Amino acid sequence: MLGVKPVRSELVYLLVMLDKEYTPRDVGEPWEPYYAERIIAHFVPQHAHGTR
Repeated sequence: MLGVKPVRSELVYLLVMLDKEYTPRDVGEPWEPYYAERIIAHFVPQHAHGTR
């Protein structure tokens, strides 16, 4: 799905960053899709432009 095999340390970094972003805010959606969309957008930049 990502088109690349993520480096473990990069994935850990993303998860920590997303937790710090998600936890204090009232995002209005479950964490799973919130994290998934942002992780995919990180590895597949064209996804960030609204192509689902």
